Amino acid sequence: MPNQRPVMADNTGPQRDLFPGRETTSVGVERPESTSGVIFKRPDPRANFVCGTRLDDYLPAMDQRDGLAIRALLQEQEWEPFEAAALSRRALA
Repeated sequence: MPNQRPVMADNTGPQRDLFPGRETTSVGVERPESTSGVIFKRPDPRANFVCGTRLDDYLPAMDQRDGLAIRALLQEQEWEPFEAAALSRRALA
């Protein structure tokens, strides 16, 4: 008879308040608007933190500049033709 590994359920409830009684701040999430029904996420590296440091500060400090350069390049592109093609493929499905 094979040994079965125990299954543990993760707590998916809201995070506990680490500092009760203190006001907490949250980073607002900007939701992109779409006229075509297709939405591509554009995460902001200033809203993400690694070890308490903003991602856009952390990556250059770790000599990892490629991700921010590629992000800037992709943001400069015209995405309307791509979004229209994705929408037409979705309509055919």
